[in-house]
Amino acid sequence: MRTRYLFSLILPGVFSLGSAAQSIGEADLLQAVERHSPVLQSAAATAHSNQIEARTGNTLPDPELGYTHTWGSSGAAGEDEFTASQGFDFPTAYVQRTRAARAREDAAQASYRQVRMEELLQARLTVQEILYLQKRIEVDSLRLADAEFARQIARVRAQAGDITSIEENRIEFQSLSARNNLTRTRMALETALTTLSSLSGLSLEADVQIEPMPLPALAPLEQVLEQAYAADPALSAARASGQAALAERRLAVSLALPKFSAGYKYSTSDGAKFHGVMAGMSIPLFESRNTVRLARARQAEVEATTLALETNLTADLTAKHSQACRLEAMSRTYQEGGDGAGKSALLRKALQEGSLTILEYFTELDPVYRHMDEVNELLYNYRSLLLELNKYTL
Repeated sequence: MRTRYLFSLILPGVFSLGSAAQSIGEADLLQAVERHSPVLQSAAATAHSNQIEARTGNTLPDPELGYTHTWGSSGAAGEDEFTASQGFDFPTAYVQRTRAARAREDAAQASYRQVRMEELLQARLTVQEILYLQKRIEVDSLRLADAEFARQIARVRAQAGDITSIEENRIEFQSLSARNNLTRTRMALETALTTLSSLSGLSLEADVQIEPMPLPALAPLEQVLEQAYAADPALSAARASGQAALAERRLAVSLALPKFSAGYKYSTSDGAKFHGVMAGMSIPLFESRNTVRLARARQAEVEATTLALETNLTADLTAKHSQACRLEAMSRTYQEGGDGAGKSALLRKALQEGSLTILEYFTELDPVYRHMDEVNELLYNYRSLLLELNKYTL
């Protein structure tokens, strides 16, 4: 028991002790996903290595040391020569390399944020799916209970010979349909719980009670788009890549300029000693061919990719916002339909009192179930859209 108590201190509110149903807060689930998700761990490692790679290479070339000994002919004294030299690019090359490295680091961080956002969004969407399926189980269980109640009434009426084969068949059909629906819903719930368990590293049971986080209100489209343009990680990564491509293009121009070297030379010949400085310059005739053109082409490619991302992002968010607005209006209309469980209780009473036949009972129940299913599905779709529209706050 003490071990379970200590675990509750580490992850407060995750599980209730004793025989009560398993309980966990959605915020705790998201924290577990950040700690456990193998996808996030892999993305973090990739971002770290990409950042190190971005900072690699912006240095001077290695210094070069040389020693030469030559032998003279016909007994002439040999000659010894020692050189030390350091090469370097045109000075602006180092500035552009630094800018490109910073932009690539930003792109690596943005790529990690993109993976993190998608993982947390998947977790929150799965939570909504679980809540939706648990509501469906309630409806399917009510439908099965109503069918079993009708079976009990049928037994009483059968003793008096006041039941038809059509009514018996309808009861069997309703019971079988309700059991099948309940089984399918439980299977779907099991799949959703497995997905969430895999993301969070927690073992979640079918009776888990998830305390959902508050959902944000539906903001105007302009506000949603403004937030997306500023915070979308994929767009941020593309913009950072654009800055890196611009710096790479300027770097290519700098590398097409002459390179320099400077050093020291010491030599001896026939007993005489010589020493002095060295200076050199390489003329970029071959290595820099087409490098500037290639850098410009890559910059144009990145700019086109960024524009495509902005266009697709705008279209996607506009469509989802429009759907959310319609679902919000529909939800208000549907919720005015009243409580389905209350209507079921009234119909049971009417059947028991003989005011309804069994066929009339099921006929009246069908729109009740349909209404409850439609309300649950509508709210699930609306809440899922709200999460997708506000995923940039994760």
